[in-house]
Amino acid sequence: MPIPEKGNDLCRLSAKDIIYRTVCEWIITGVLRPGEKILDSELARHFSVSRTPVREALQVLESQKLICVRPGRATVVAELDVEEGWRWLEDYLASVHSREAELTQTVESQMKVIIEQEYAAYIVDKAAQLGAACSARTECRRDGGLYLPQRVEVTGAVPPPLQSELVQIIVRDLGVPEEQIDFSEEEAP
Repeated sequence: MPIPEKGNDLCRLSAKDIIYRTVCEWIITGVLRPGEKILDSELARHFSVSRTPVREALQVLESQKLICVRPGRATVVAELDVEEGWRWLEDYLASVHSREAELTQTVESQMKVIIEQEYAAYIVDKAAQLGAACSARTECRRDGGLYLPQRVEVTGAVPPPLQSELVQIIVRDLGVPEEQIDFSEEEAP
């Protein structure tokens, strides 16, 4: 059976979601004004649904402080409290800035570790090219926007003549001062 091309995606919103979105839009655009009464029976008729999804949608709107429900009396569009809005916005922005600082610190820390590992891998690779097997650990400092190696520890059986060549490579290629490069023999397991 040939199936025609799909047109619009099926709308899979519940009655509550449709009512919520519509009433929310009416409040935001000014169709419903602050202090204006909202009757659940009228909304039920308008949307051709029972009062249950209307009440559920109104509960969500109340939790968002867009409406005020006064049991036994009326449901009305909430008055806008500009000062409370500003307080909420300031608190929200403070939490965003705090989270941004936290994430920046995490990223910087992870980036430093990765860069130190890359410098160490470079040293191990250069040692292997010289014919020595070793492991390396680097310690970086931040200089402007860059992480630069400031200290190197090489562990392994690297003979003194190869140590001298490796030191020259590390000083020349990575800019680590010679006095900040340490060698140690591999410890027996």
